[in-house]
Amino acid sequence: MKKHIFALHILFILFLTIYTSIILNSNILPIYLLMASIFLANTLFSLNTILKFPTGIFYYLLNIMFLLGFWFKFSVQKITNITYREPIGTFILNADAEIRVLWVIIVGMAGFLVAQLASFYLFKKYQNDEAEKQSNDVNIKALIMIILSAVALAAINVKFNILLFAFKPGLILPFKGNAIYFLILTRGMIFLFLYYCLKTYSNKMVIWGAFVAAICSIGVLSRMVILSYFAVVFFLVIQNITRWHLKKSIQSFLIIVPTFFIFSYLTVLLSTGLREKLMRESSASISTSTQVTEAAVKKDFELHDKFKMYKELALGRWIGMEGVLAVDSYPHKSFTFLMDALKEKSYHGNSFYTQVASPELYNSNNTSQVISTSVPGPIAFFYYSGSIWFVFLATLVVTFLFSVLEQFAFKFFIEAQSVGIFISTFIVFDFFQFGISPLAFLRYLSFSVISIFVFYILTRKHNKLI
Repeated sequence: MKKHIFALHILFILFLTIYTSIILNSNILPIYLLMASIFLANTLFSLNTILKFPTGIFYYLLNIMFLLGFWFKFSVQKITNITYREPIGTFILNADAEIRVLWVIIVGMAGFLVAQLASFYLFKKYQNDEAEKQSNDVNIKALIMIILSAVALAAINVKFNILLFAFKPGLILPFKGNAIYFLILTRGMIFLFLYYCLKTYSNKMVIWGAFVAAICSIGVLSRMVILSYFAVVFFLVIQNITRWHLKKSIQSFLIIVPTFFIFSYLTVLLSTGLREKLMRESSASISTSTQVTEAAVKKDFELHDKFKMYKELALGRWIGMEGVLAVDSYPHKSFTFLMDALKEKSYHGNSFYTQVASPELYNSNNTSQVISTSVPGPIAFFYYSGSIWFVFLATLVVTFLFSVLEQFAFKFFIEAQSVGIFISTFIVFDFFQFGISPLAFLRYLSFSVISIFVFYILTRKHNKLI
């Protein structure tokens, strides 16, 4: 089974690389092949890690996100000549500029590969397969309470707009309560479900978890919660499939695949519908350069446009190429500029990155209740410095530190495989969107980690008393 998984990854990358290489100009072909090679190396190394050890989720998933945002998006753009969806500032598309951008990506991913190597060899002796220590005793009372709590929290958030994606809050809670409320709904509910109901893989609990995740996703008008939940399910399958017999493997896939499509479809449908309703009620003027127009939102509900909507989401939602293109075109890159970006605390429609990607909008007066902005991503953010060697070093150091955090997560929750995976997953999704309000990113991550640690201490004390 491991050989088949490796073969699928290799064939996917090789096929698209060869197909893209046929149509590329000779001057850009060598650098493109180098980029494809380093992504292939990162993919195979991270895949080998997660198939060998319980940890390694962080590197594998982040590599997949980078691969889709850079190598895949660039390849598809060359094959189809589609325009990039996100604004890319004053970037002029020519071979020399593209080569320069590809070098930034290659150097950044080289730092990522070195971090992987360091983590693998430093932590290898601590990695043990603890599957036999794990159990999946489901706490039915906890399941009922989690579902009821998720429904109540989601309904309150939609009703009072404590923190909804793409909207300014309608209700301001004291002591950063809006962000805490958001984290409880999007992370706390999923964490509790995994800890009490889905410690290891269970077909029945996968469906209940999809229900909880869909409620939480709709409650914040986002698709991210349902995506992060199924990422956990995916890794549970990958790390257990080598121990399963053929019948269980087939049965699990027959449950997971339709469950994912049904719940993701309903989540997109309902969250988009609620967002359209709130946009209409807010009577906001939405810029077509950064927002989906109301007509486009209505069009999403037409049956013949469903697949087109999913295709646009698949290609347009991966952060990557646009960010590096925009930063490369910005003439004032420096370490001073990078420090200014690090100091950004929050934004209200025009972020620090807006001056790079959409200079004409940066100084505009945004009075709309609707908020939308582009995200540079970590590699583009590190490139604010103007130094590709800083991109290498920063990517290496930061991803290595997150890997250390992952090691602690799996060590503390050794009896709940899914919890360790979930912690790695939300770190990846947060870091992948790095570059907008870095201080807020650190606060959210710190609050999540500290809350989980407190939960760990309390449950350990409770178990000792029992």
